Amino acid sequence: MGNKDIVYISRFNSRKISKNIDFRKMEQLKGELYDKPIFLFNKRERQTLLAYKMLMEGSPKLPVDVFIPFVSDLEEFVYNDRFAPSYHLYPDCEKLHGVFRNYRIPQAIRQMGFNYVEWYRNWFKDNIERVKKDPDSVLEDIQRIYGAKILLGDIMEISLKNSGSVSMENWDLSTLKETIDAKLHEAGCYYYQSDKHTKILKKYCYQTYLWKNNLLGNNDTGYSDEEVLRILMYYDENFKTPIYNMLFDYYRVKLNPELSMDGLLLKKLGFRECLECQYRQNADFWK
Repeated sequence: MGNKDIVYISRFNSRKISKNIDFRKMEQLKGELYDKPIFLFNKRERQTLLAYKMLMEGSPKLPVDVFIPFVSDLEEFVYNDRFAPSYHLYPDCEKLHGVFRNYRIPQAIRQMGFNYVEWYRNWFKDNIERVKKDPDSVLEDIQRIYGAKILLGDIMEISLKNSGSVSMENWDLSTLKETIDAKLHEAGCYYYQSDKHTKILKKYCYQTYLWKNNLLGNNDTGYSDEEVLRILMYYDENFKTPIYNMLFDYYRVKLNPELSMDGLLLKKLGFRECLECQYRQNADFWK
């Protein structure tokens, strides 16, 4: 992947890279997802996992142009001073292990246009203490002013731990592997638990996401849409999604535990250098 100017990124941002893939440019990636066969995932999911695995390996076989550069979305957050993902020069940088806190601008407001977004942002900042102490009254004001349907969760603070999944961060490789193996076994047991489960999952295993839209299309399983969607939701939430997420952690822990990356690649992807690391580097230089 070019000259190795090694820097560090958070687990959260490493996952963001895996979601910014242009599948139209990607040739069929080949390889094993794990040390035992996994048949849970569709082509897109498999390609995403393989791309992330190769990224963690630093494989020269992974073409850089399959990754879509990040485009700053200045309208997403109330406090928009951190709109570009950062890479870090030091693995012990506080920002690398910190918590990102912000407030999202509701989608209903964003759809109204830039001027509305700016007005909302300024109004929200002026009322931030009310948001913390009495969010219900703030929500009523927003709905009255904008005439838009906005939920309480739309104005609450979001908190994203930069180092990624809290539940995984202290697990060693063997524990993580044991958990994946156990979850794969449970998924297999559920698949063959009954003829009903097997018939439904044989048809929809690669499309478990359909339960989120509450729409199946051509359901010829012999079971009602409601029954099928219920099984897909359970299978997706309890087996497929957890295994999918754990595999990302598995690749990271096994192949690149410090998440050291090629700085030149990250710059091409729209990352910026951490300001704290810049200050520290300059201070070290003048010592």
